[in-house]
Amino acid sequence: MGTRGGPDGGPDGVYRGGVTATPAPHDRVPAAGPVQSVTSLPEPPRVDRENRIRRYLVTMAIRTTCFLLAVVVTGPARWAFVAGAVVLPYIAVVLANAARPHLVGDELPPITPDDIRHLEQ
Repeated sequence: MGTRGGPDGGPDGVYRGGVTATPAPHDRVPAAGPVQSVTSLPEPPRVDRENRIRRYLVTMAIRTTCFLLAVVVTGPARWAFVAGAVVLPYIAVVLANAARPHLVGDELPPITPDDIRHLEQ
C-alpha cells in the first residue's frame, strides 16, 4: 500500500467524501392527486380463472363423495347425501361462472406522456 494521497487527500486514493442523492425526475411523486397503488389493481384474468376452476373441482369432489356415501350409508343420511349429489352440480356451475366483478371508480386512468412532462416542470 502506497502513501500517495487521493483526490481528497485520503490514503490510497479512497474517496471519503459525502454523497447526497437527489431524486431523478421519474422518481418524484406528484404533490396532489391520488396515486395508483399496486394492491388496488384487480387480479389478472388467469388467476381469476384458476380460482373458479379450483372452486368447481372442489365442489365436484364433494359431490362424488356424496354419491359414494349415499351408496354406503343407510337411513335418512342416505337421502341427505343423494340430495347433495343432485344439488351440488348446480352450485358448482354457478360458482365456476361467477367471475369477480370489476370495480368501477377505484381505478385511476393510465399516465400519459403529457402527465409526465407536467410533473417534470
